[in-house]
Amino acid sequence: MGRAGPRRYTSGMESNAFLSRNRPLLVLCALSLALHGALLELAARRLPGPLAAPAAGAPLVLRLAGTGVASNRPPAGRPAQAADSLAEAAPEPAPAPMPAPRPAPPPAAAGTEAQPPAGGAAPAIASTTTGPARAAPPGENTLLPMAGRYRLRLPATARLSYTSPGRPDGQAYLDWRSDDSGYSLELDGILGRMSSRGISGDTGIAPVLATEIRANGNTSTSFDATTGEVHFDGGANAAPGAVGLQDRASVLVQLASIALGRPEQLQNEVRIVVAGASRVAVERYQVIGQEDVDTGIGSMPAWHLARLAAPGEARLELWLAPSQDWLPVQLRLSGADGKVETQTLSRAVRAAPAP
Repeated sequence: MGRAGPRRYTSGMESNAFLSRNRPLLVLCALSLALHGALLELAARRLPGPLAAPAAGAPLVLRLAGTGVASNRPPAGRPAQAADSLAEAAPEPAPAPMPAPRPAPPPAAAGTEAQPPAGGAAPAIASTTTGPARAAPPGENTLLPMAGRYRLRLPATARLSYTSPGRPDGQAYLDWRSDDSGYSLELDGILGRMSSRGISGDTGIAPVLATEIRANGNTSTSFDATTGEVHFDGGANAAPGAVGLQDRASVLVQLASIALGRPEQLQNEVRIVVAGASRVAVERYQVIGQEDVDTGIGSMPAWHLARLAAPGEARLELWLAPSQDWLPVQLRLSGADGKVETQTLSRAVRAAPAP
């Protein structure tokens, strides 16, 4: 018993020495336990309830913060189950379907006019030339070919006689002759006395020489098929020609050829390049509509056209009758001075149609 007392005393001394030596470590452990407890309590307060399990078959989608790009993989180093990395399960929007390719329009038949789109503007045409004709410098937008826009067929040989009250003898005529070697045309009426001679082909009639007989002398216009130039009397310069170019007389028959080739071509406006006595210009004929015309051989339906004229120029109107191979059965000329002259068909002698 005498030995136990000192031994217990020695153990108490050793415990006190141990606590003295390890006091800093024990304080750190206590502080760490207190901090972890506080963190666990804070986490318990902020954590939401149990996460709902995703619907069966719905893919779990993760969305990277700040990028807007969806991914099925969690960020590197982060567990896929972390609450702050989960987004609502939502399918990606389907991409917009690609528009179907628009089919290309079918190619137009040879010799036909390409129709403009609905509501669109008509093809650009060089404006009417004024003053003495001249050769255009390279690159300038000159007169464009007109005949290539239309399907053409020449009318049969015919002589049309007219009554014209404003003329001294009250008479007028149109004498049209065509065969395999070419054509000839004679006019005498409200447009004056004119003649035209040339050849015929795929572009309709192609004048070689046009003549106008006037009180103060005759004027002539020649057409060079080799160079495509037009030469005028009176010292005017040569002018560039165009496919389908007409003179002031032959344009009447060319209009009939357009209608014979395809009647539906008489829509809206018809344009033809015409060489006058001293210049080349694009003549524009507005299609007004169908009307009945009283003639010396009875009433007949005809298509009313009017040449668009600038201020100060005479306005020409003509009526083309299908029953007369679309040759004009009536013409009317309204001068800038207000004078109006009319000639109306009184007699028609037409060649028998080819078998």
